[in-house]
Amino acid sequence: MRLREHPEDARLKAERDAFLARGEAERAAYAQVVTAWEGSGRKLGPNKSVIIAAMLGVLVSVYIMAEPLRTYLMADFQSGYSAQDIVLASGDRAVLDAHTAVSADTEANTRRVTLIEGAAVFDVDQETRSFVVSAGDVTIEVLGTTFEALRMNDTVAVAVEEGRVRIRVVDASWTLNAGDQLIWSEASGGVVSQIEMDAVAPWRNRRFVADGLTFSEVATVIDRHLPGRIVITSAALAEARVLGTINLEDPKRALDALVAAKGARVISAGSFAHVVMP
Repeated sequence: MRLREHPEDARLKAERDAFLARGEAERAAYAQVVTAWEGSGRKLGPNKSVIIAAMLGVLVSVYIMAEPLRTYLMADFQSGYSAQDIVLASGDRAVLDAHTAVSADTEANTRRVTLIEGAAVFDVDQETRSFVVSAGDVTIEVLGTTFEALRMNDTVAVAVEEGRVRIRVVDASWTLNAGDQLIWSEASGGVVSQIEMDAVAPWRNRRFVADGLTFSEVATVIDRHLPGRIVITSAALAEARVLGTINLEDPKRALDALVAAKGARVISAGSFAHVVMP
């Protein structure tokens, strides 16, 4: 909340006052932001306060703001609408896909990262301290490697570019080598396959390979690159399967093409929301 850090900022004050003047829903949403802020007990990262304040400018309901707020209060690093290079406190490097959030903690014997949402490529140095990435129920132990981890709803995917990783989910475990990919979900468990190296984190080149994902899952990826929330009104459309490579250079055009291919339509409310209808 930039206004609390810079109360003299007249523009921010005007934005806040205009937001509050919209109605009771907006005032309730603002109150929840303030409560979450004051009760989070965490120091803000360099961009977190900017993101929270920006959210206030577009929220019109608690539905829109609740999940982003929870995510970014937890995060130590988060990206905007494009990929971002970061250096963790441990010195290890990572590349975050658009709208990706991670938290990190370095202990005496362990380097820990939590993938809160999105996708990231980690380039991990071999040293005496272990490097562990958590994504929901999935734990990835790095054995000196470069790999991608993706967390999307209840699905976690791990693809290895170099080296090896060991993955644990409850009482199951897998060891992946370069060129291996694991896709895990509560519904289907873990499935290991071999992939081409250029299929590891293709978003680094502004591409995404759908490979049989649902329309909803692909929309979630596009959503990270596109201002505004994508809302799908049809359950059948949300579960429809998508094949092919999505060009993320122009995410709005990618969404329009995806929708048209399914015989649907999208109604956009500026940069606030994109409603997909049959």
